[in-house]
Amino acid sequence: MIGVLPLALLVLGVTLTVCGVLALVRRARPSPDGATGSGPGDVAVLIAAHDQEDLVGRAVAAAARMVPLANVHLVSDDSSDRTAELAREYGIQVAETVGTLGRAGAFDAGIQAFRLVDRFEFVILLDAGTVLDERYLDAVLPLFRDETVVAVDGRLDPDLRPVPVGFVARLLSAYRARDHALADGLRQARRSGTPMNVGRVVPSVGRVYRTSALWEIDIHSSGLPVDDFDTTLRIYREKFGTVAFSATARAAPAEPTTLRDHRRQTFLWGNGFWHAVRGHGLRGDLPQAAQTVELALTSLALVLAPVALVVAAVPGLLPVSPWAVLAAVLLPDYLLTLTVALARRKPSYLLPGLLFPVLRVLDAGTLLRSWWGRPSASEWQTFDAPAVATEKTATTEKAVTSEKPAPRKVRASAVLAWFILVGSAAVVAARVALTAGTLPATRIEPGLVDATFAKVTGLGAPPVDGALRIMGLQLDTFATLTGAFGRQASTLVSARELSVVAVGVMLVGLVVVAALLRVRPLVMAVAVLMLAVSGPVVTVLTPVGPGVVAAAWTALAAAAGLATVKRDDGRWVPVGVVTLLIALATAPALVAPIGLGVAVRLALADRKPLTRIWTSLATLAVTAGVALLCLRAGLLAGAGTEVALRSSDRALLLAVVSAAVLAALFVAWLRPIAVAAAVGVVLVAVGAPGADAVLPVLVLTAATLVALVVDETIGWFPEATPARIRWVATALGSAAAIVGSAVGVVLTPEAGRAVDHVGLAEWMAKNLDGDTGLAAPAGLWSDLQRDRARAGLSTDTVRPAGGGTAQPDDLVATVGPSTLSGVDLVRFGEAPANPDSVMVLLTRRDEAYLSSNERVSAGSQLAENSRLHTSDAVLAALRAGQVDLRAMAVIAELCRGQDVTVASTGKPAHEKGSVLPDRTVVLSTPDPESAETLLDWLKAQQPPFAPDAVARGLNEVTVSWRLPPLHDRTSK
Repeated sequence: MIGVLPLALLVLGVTLTVCGVLALVRRARPSPDGATGSGPGDVAVLIAAHDQEDLVGRAVAAAARMVPLANVHLVSDDSSDRTAELAREYGIQVAETVGTLGRAGAFDAGIQAFRLVDRFEFVILLDAGTVLDERYLDAVLPLFRDETVVAVDGRLDPDLRPVPVGFVARLLSAYRARDHALADGLRQARRSGTPMNVGRVVPSVGRVYRTSALWEIDIHSSGLPVDDFDTTLRIYREKFGTVAFSATARAAPAEPTTLRDHRRQTFLWGNGFWHAVRGHGLRGDLPQAAQTVELALTSLALVLAPVALVVAAVPGLLPVSPWAVLAAVLLPDYLLTLTVALARRKPSYLLPGLLFPVLRVLDAGTLLRSWWGRPSASEWQTFDAPAVATEKTATTEKAVTSEKPAPRKVRASAVLAWFILVGSAAVVAARVALTAGTLPATRIEPGLVDATFAKVTGLGAPPVDGALRIMGLQLDTFATLTGAFGRQASTLVSARELSVVAVGVMLVGLVVVAALLRVRPLVMAVAVLMLAVSGPVVTVLTPVGPGVVAAAWTALAAAAGLATVKRDDGRWVPVGVVTLLIALATAPALVAPIGLGVAVRLALADRKPLTRIWTSLATLAVTAGVALLCLRAGLLAGAGTEVALRSSDRALLLAVVSAAVLAALFVAWLRPIAVAAAVGVVLVAVGAPGADAVLPVLVLTAATLVALVVDETIGWFPEATPARIRWVATALGSAAAIVGSAVGVVLTPEAGRAVDHVGLAEWMAKNLDGDTGLAAPAGLWSDLQRDRARAGLSTDTVRPAGGGTAQPDDLVATVGPSTLSGVDLVRFGEAPANPDSVMVLLTRRDEAYLSSNERVSAGSQLAENSRLHTSDAVLAALRAGQVDLRAMAVIAELCRGQDVTVASTGKPAHEKGSVLPDRTVVLSTPDPESAETLLDWLKAQQPPFAPDAVARGLNEVTVSWRLPPLHDRTSK
């Protein structure tokens, strides 16, 4: 539960809500008594409206209850309905704009058109949908006794408006009222400095300005649809005065009634806030800076909370319960709702408050997305009623529609080119999928697969290297959600399904990049085919590990970043940030290449020289610090642990990537990417820790660079000599990369046969007693566990070698060449030097069973028994001590009362060549009755002579015994 405490604190909002809650429970300060020397006659009301003829009457009537009708003014911002006409009929002064200026532009035009600064001392700027209390000015005007006050804000009170109709409308109304109540509480808690509602991205309500300050403030300078935050920060940064707050001045602005309108307004508010923060900075205002940082952290935490909830629901992925994550979001948020409901005496907030966390998560994502983009300043948002389209509007729309160019025809060749690109990507994925079943395991794969299998199946998890923890979490999630371990022939191939999916994601990212950058699809298809034909590339992409998974996340981050830039769509910013962070967490070795690439990008940016220098140096410092921390924390895997590349394969791969990097360096906008790739090449070449994780990203980057460079240079030849030199160098580099990839055709990935874990599991089931354990190496352990579980056998006797649970007397299984000494009991595969062969060793020799001395003596006596009829081969085996004592005892007992015919003796095929004695005896019977009698006699035998398996055949009975406990020192 302690692990989710930071999330709970962020949801509560340490500085943003604690002060607000404390202020909410205080009694609101009354407005200062005494006259300001001004009255309603000195106050002008300026209403801005756009196609809101249905609201004009109510707005004018409400304003006339506060000030004389002559003081009421309206600006119709290029309205296409009867807004201006109706306002004139009510007897107020009206101005109309030519072209839509937006809310702030309309106010600015009205102030100038009506000369409000010269005629009045104060002015109220209102939207047509805003409702003010009749005694609003009585609460506001006394605050202007302080000469430093240039504006006064009111308090949102939804009771001034009718109860919204519909569940969503009521939910949004209560939710926004709670936010305003918390913001109002913050303003009461901190009455000096920048108003604290700014930090909660809550605009002011019913603001009244001192007209003498309006010219200096310039409310329309931001050029944004929502200028409130920019205006407030300008007042404080340029020291025009202060903005006061009256808790008794009640106002109710128009509110959205649909979730779509709510999200759009939240986006506009957030966009205005971020532009104001970037424009004015936070220096010299520590409380506002703290609020802004906490706002960003809280938004990020809320966006990631659903992801954390899903991950925590998967057993073993997170050390916290999903209920703890859910409680960390719901309880603090509902505590805020409860506090506001008590302070404002609004029990109606309690029931909809259960859904407020959902709205907060949506708002958090919208707020992060609003960092990007700049909406048009002329945009209006109206909620109470939709604008009525008039004949003028219809005519205008018709004219605009008629001026649109005819849709461009899609050529068949373009469609074919895209099909070729998609087909090339499918070829790459298919080749990786086929190679997954034959490529030998890398150094990290067996341990990673065992740990994942143990977590998914609920077994004791073997230890995982710290560098692979994040990778392990992702593989756990994939295997749990897809059931991968139940499909393939081995657990290794099952885990490599994630590699196939990751490669598919990488290729989708390449296709998206091609579409966003308008790269010729055939050019990108050539680059993708470079991946398909090159054996070293397939060798890099097939193993499951941090490298290939991080490459998939990097491809998604790149696609999201391009979508943000090319489409000017900030919705992709959170996606790009989150995916990039996951990529870096999966493969921390990527920090150095990406960090240096970003530093180069900042150094080449079109900014002031000093800005470029300090931003690039700061990026380099952060990159070095993070890389050093990862190295000290052991988050970088050792060199050569993730891929099984031959030295020739690695050299060719680095040469191809280097050629692509060299070509890209001659293209200005590709240089940051080329520098990042060059750093990755250096890391791999010198064998830096974790460098293998960079290889898949390098492969992806090289293919992309080749495609972009070829697309950049194809079809033209520069006239200037320096440009021609660059063009030739670029073309040569691209050609070298393509030729190098083609050479990779002959370097096929290594192939090996699958380890016969099924045969070993069957041998254990038939030949080992329940007390004999087997210590299995990484990789084989999970296969044996799965095989025995499928057969309904206990998995306790198979223990991971070196995992702390293996017993000293356990048999030991080895895969491939081994230096371990012991008695070879059973072998699966070819020669021991074969990397796919499996041997079971007895490391502590048991003289009582493995020694043939006692068996030779007993076998020689049995061979002389006159009632024993058998072949010379069986007699030789008896005299050589190659038959189990239990089998010889049973044969001797049978010979006491009758003649016995032994057809053969033997042992399992995989035990051939080992020192284990024959434990299977085939007895011939003259007729079915004799066979039945023999079966009954065998069943009546007692341990240790009772056979473990008896099978009746045609005129024969096969009897076999399991291996006894080999470390049992009692007599066999």
